[in-house]
Amino acid sequence: MTAIVCVAMTSIWGFIFVDPDMPGLDPTINYAWFVPTGPLFSTIWLTLTLCMTASFYLVLRSPPGNSARSLAIIAFIAQFILKSIWAWLLFGQRAPIAGLYVMMLFVICVIASIWLTARVDRRAGLLMVPYVSWVTFILLLTMSTASAVGRAS
Repeated sequence: MTAIVCVAMTSIWGFIFVDPDMPGLDPTINYAWFVPTGPLFSTIWLTLTLCMTASFYLVLRSPPGNSARSLAIIAFIAQFILKSIWAWLLFGQRAPIAGLYVMMLFVICVIASIWLTARVDRRAGLLMVPYVSWVTFILLLTMSTASAVGRAS
């Protein structure tokens, strides 16, 4: 239940600022042509959310004696926090350059999470692999958005 609540709250928090029709969100920001919208975004996001929830669940239910377990849990929590801050900066505050810096930290945190999670439970680490692809893609989108705003300034 803890895994579900943590992942769900982070997703809900992100959706406060993120509309699946993102290009229409702010007409002053020139979003990249490859921004996924509508059903494609929803399908990708649902799949990734289920993988993250399952991965976090496997870590939480692992034996407490595993030395990597606590670090993996901390890495998951750090991910949730960074993702929420990124969504707030990029979409809530319309600050893509600041959002870019947070997204870079977020990608590093996800990579660390995969490594730590795999030390706890190999299946949990494998469940996170699609997520690192997604956050790298989102890093590229954020870079594109920050670049467009930087050129407009």
